[in-house]
Amino acid sequence: MFTLKQEMKVIAKILFLPVCVMFFAGNAYAGAPWVKPYVSYTEIYDDNIYLGHKDREEDFISSVTPGITVEIPFKKHRFMTDYNCNIQYFKTYHKENNYNHTVESEVELNFNKWHVVFNNKFRYFSDRSGSEDTGRIPRNQNQTGAHLTIDFDKMDLTGGFRYLWDYYRTTRPIGSFQGKSLNYKDLNRSQYVGELEAALKLWPKTSLLLFTDLGGIVHKTGKKSDSVYFDIMTGLRGHPLPKLTAEALIGFRGQDYENYNNDFYSVVFQGSLIEEFTPHDVLRFDFLRTTNDTIYQNNVYYVSTFFGFTYNHSFTKRILATVDAYYQRDSYPSFADNQDNKRGDNLWGSGCLLSYALPKWFTVELGYKFLARDSNFSDYKYTDNRITLGLKAEY
Repeated sequence: MFTLKQEMKVIAKILFLPVCVMFFAGNAYAGAPWVKPYVSYTEIYDDNIYLGHKDREEDFISSVTPGITVEIPFKKHRFMTDYNCNIQYFKTYHKENNYNHTVESEVELNFNKWHVVFNNKFRYFSDRSGSEDTGRIPRNQNQTGAHLTIDFDKMDLTGGFRYLWDYYRTTRPIGSFQGKSLNYKDLNRSQYVGELEAALKLWPKTSLLLFTDLGGIVHKTGKKSDSVYFDIMTGLRGHPLPKLTAEALIGFRGQDYENYNNDFYSVVFQGSLIEEFTPHDVLRFDFLRTTNDTIYQNNVYYVSTFFGFTYNHSFTKRILATVDAYYQRDSYPSFADNQDNKRGDNLWGSGCLLSYALPKWFTVELGYKFLARDSNFSDYKYTDNRITLGLKAEY
């Protein structure tokens, strides 16, 4: 257990780097608006840090995220890169302390009738958000993409390629598959996707989308089933109503798995709708249905169906309130050993955030978040409450 004096020294060291970044980068590039250093510091109270069903452990977490964005416009073209490092320090459970690095870059080349976009995102992290894990699993991930768009009078045609790899930095055991004991290293994989989209300009501000892709997933150790999949989807992009911005796709996915009886052939969808009621009131609705790799015994994947909304209201130029909520259903296609039912989880989340912009650079934020998972197997149930108080600064 650290003493109060030792804890203050640790927090001071955590804050030292971002303050230096803000000071030196701000002074060095005061005349260069394309360089933007930033930092946030947040104190978090979490009443269930391990997302346990029965054994709940609470803790206070100090989280600091320094970063810098470089965005260079050049005539019609654009270059952007962003780096940030999220550092989390747990007051009691120091083994949960972690560092999360993210580097994201994009090059956009715009010519008269065609456009090229290259992007890459690398993450070194143990953040469990967006996954079925309740533990903080150390992991590396990289995604690279290249897309070419050609403009025609009545249609935009886009073709592209994406490559993604996942690498887990732990041999912690997970559920078995087809009688073989697995660990997280058996989830290391590469994913290849080719994409083609036609945006038909049938209306003045809205296009009809026709989308297809073909992809493959290859696991490095061969203990998990590889797969080949395709999507055929249609949807809309643009402004179908005066205050509504839409980008939405719905269609069909076929995914064949090697040496696995439960292939996936079903409806998938993705997208968002943004309604700007007034300049002070904006509602966003997001939805997604797709397949994901799983650590659950005897299963290769689970099907995730997500619906969520975020509502923003500006009381004044300085005071902003945000309310959000979501529902997610995770379904597993195969029985685990000695189980009579297939696993199914219902996840809920809701939260609110109040932010106040101080003069010159700084914003203060106060928030609350509730998370819950209900399952037909009680061991996977949990609830979690988090209260946050933070300060953000952007030069």
